[in-house]
Amino acid sequence: MLADSQGIPHISTGDILRAAVKNQTPLGVKAKEFMDAGELVPDSLVIDLIRERLKESDAQPGWILDGFPRNVAQA
Repeated sequence: MLADSQGIPHISTGDILRAAVKNQTPLGVKAKEFMDAGELVPDSLVIDLIRERLKESDAQPGWILDGFPRNVAQA
């Protein structure tokens, strides 16, 4: 896999969202409210989750982002 060969993380938006909800982070709690209501998580919240993840130390040398953007608004 490219991420492994380059020593950078493979970052999946779905994984970020599931982890935030599971760990009950402030953004995860907000996302869960939308999910429990059967609604899509708003683009702004998805972007905030990604932004937060990309600030982590393992992503500083680079990253591969999977599942983003999913629509024009996210781009």
